[in-house]
Amino acid sequence: MAAQKLALIWLRRDLRLEDHAAIDRALALGYRLQFIFIFDTEILGRLKEKADARVDFIHQVLHDLNGRIAKLGGSLHVAHGRPHLIWPDLIEEFKPSQVFWCKDYEPQAISRDVKISELLLKKGVLFEALKDQVIFEENDVVKDDGTPYTVFTPYKKKWLKALKPSSYRSFTYKLKSGDILPSQPRRLPSLSELGFKKTKIQFHSPNLDKK
Repeated sequence: MAAQKLALIWLRRDLRLEDHAAIDRALALGYRLQFIFIFDTEILGRLKEKADARVDFIHQVLHDLNGRIAKLGGSLHVAHGRPHLIWPDLIEEFKPSQVFWCKDYEPQAISRDVKISELLLKKGVLFEALKDQVIFEENDVVKDDGTPYTVFTPYKKKWLKALKPSSYRSFTYKLKSGDILPSQPRRLPSLSELGFKKTKIQFHSPNLDKK
């Protein structure tokens, strides 16, 4: 029996394991999953305040995710550096058949993703970027001639006309131990190793089942 192929799920602003477009797609294609997160030094380097609540919050969320993934027999791989320099090592270590991530629409993120896409193409690794944080993407609601709206009211009318239940459907998969690449727990870098300090913010793992 052939070994199950591996997909890397590159987490960015989408730090969750439920209702996740990239996870749903990878599972539907029959992949076993390994989760990746990169503390991007190009972003962190612009932060002047080292007791930064945003970094501390993300760090706490990653610890929570790592614990949840560990219960499924796997681990979260967290790296620190420039993504285009880190990805060759990730490909060498994990030898994935495909990489999945959820789209980001900020200019710097688009530039970063173009670099990673080009790198993966050169390495012969398939990749797919999926819509996740928006209902409609930039070219989904445009004028009849294909140009973007510049006035809100006609844009709103077209947006509401295009809206259907399928536009905001949930993903109902349930992650199981067999879905995750087996791994010993990995140590996450500390805040101090990232160049930051603890703050007063406290992350509590959400319970979406509570009424």
